[in-house]
Amino acid sequence: MIHNPSRSYKPFLRHLSSFMMTAVMALCALVLLPGCDDNDADLGEVNPAVQNLLQLDGEGNGSTRFLLYTPGATEPQVLTTTSQLQLPEDAFMGETYLVAYTAADINAPTTAISVRGLARITNANLQRGTQDDLEGWDSDPVWVTSIWRAGSKIDMRLMLTYDEMPRRFALMVDEATLGEEYPTAYLIHQRQTSSASFQRQYYASFQCKAFWEQTEAKGLRIRVNNANDPSKNEFTVLRP
Repeated sequence: MIHNPSRSYKPFLRHLSSFMMTAVMALCALVLLPGCDDNDADLGEVNPAVQNLLQLDGEGNGSTRFLLYTPGATEPQVLTTTSQLQLPEDAFMGETYLVAYTAADINAPTTAISVRGLARITNANLQRGTQDDLEGWDSDPVWVTSIWRAGSKIDMRLMLTYDEMPRRFALMVDEATLGEEYPTAYLIHQRQTSSASFQRQYYASFQCKAFWEQTEAKGLRIRVNNANDPSKNEFTVLRP
């Protein structure tokens, strides 16, 4: 059963002081799920698998529905699986997953898909806070690969330092900028330790629906402590 908790579209959240566990920040490694329709296909042949971030849209009639947003798109393409997937018990409507899939029929439209693998990623709500809440937001670097809008959400592909300790990881908009055309949000990354470690790839999806509904902003400016390219430490995402 897919849950539809109000937390998915809760009002624009104020600062949450708790740390996010690293275990919740799901790695992007795909895993094959029971019920995935692989048919022993050779993914290197004519019908190779693609990987995209897809938003869960429901299930029924022996299938699972996802929404695919191209970067910056407001209207999605609906993708329907050829068999119903065995999703986590606490899966919720609108949750974003990293999905590997192929077209069910390469000679037909790609709205019917065969899923080869699926992985949970970090899903969270955009928060709002004061300058005090934002103190230390850039304590630990982030290696940014890409940031884009997918419907009402903001999705990110990142490299982060691996750490077994809980960390603070959030996207927070400065309340003092909410009246501006482009309010400023900060990607907070704070580890509890400074010990060196290797990097792992992560995907994150931040729900911004309440922000778009409660403001007339033309977009959102996002500040990042970007170790990948320090000169590119600010990104602008336009309003849906």
